Amino acid sequence: MKTCTLTKKNKRTRKINCFPIIYLSIIVIISFCYVDRGNTTQLIADADIQYWIQPSSGVTLIWLSPYGAPSTNDVQAYVSSVGGYQSSYDIFASFFKISGTGNITITADYTLSNTIISYTPDEPAFNSFTEVDLNGDRDYLSLSPTVPYNTTKSNTFLTTLSVSDGQEYVFQVYAHSAAYVGVPEPATMLLLGLGLIGLAGVKRKLRN
Repeated sequence: MKTCTLTKKNKRTRKINCFPIIYLSIIVIISFCYVDRGNTTQLIADADIQYWIQPSSGVTLIWLSPYGAPSTNDVQAYVSSVGGYQSSYDIFASFFKISGTGNITITADYTLSNTIISYTPDEPAFNSFTEVDLNGDRDYLSLSPTVPYNTTKSNTFLTTLSVSDGQEYVFQVYAHSAAYVGVPEPATMLLLGLGLIGLAGVKRKLRN
């Protein structure tokens, strides 16, 4: 096994095993590379839907209780993370009944985005999606962790239905965003600590 020669002031020469020193040094270097440095990564995920239901002439939408008509035509889920897991969602769900005979047109503009600010290799991840559901017939748009960072994705959902008097519909609009930014792992911190303790012990041994 490879040895190192250590010469002290009194001219005595001792040989020690260099392998522990090299091994512990590698542990410290690798551990330091994986330690989160102040959570300098910020990840922003945003999911937004703007939607409209337009009845044709002679058709009226009667929004039913308990939820009634939407107070706004926008559903948005916004989240920002600088450490750990953060998620947000927004939903509108209700029922409506048709009065009259004709058509209704549903339009939904989807926009999903993810943004990295002050990027460092902390393994950020995200997941965002939007969904429009009418009586179980769903249309959705999604961004997964495999999509490159700083990406915006948009689409328009448009459908026209023939409706008749007395028909009832379940209508739902859903937006979800989630973001994850890595934080120091206990195992990594422990590995770094053991490496530093080991180096301190070797240094003390060399002094004796």
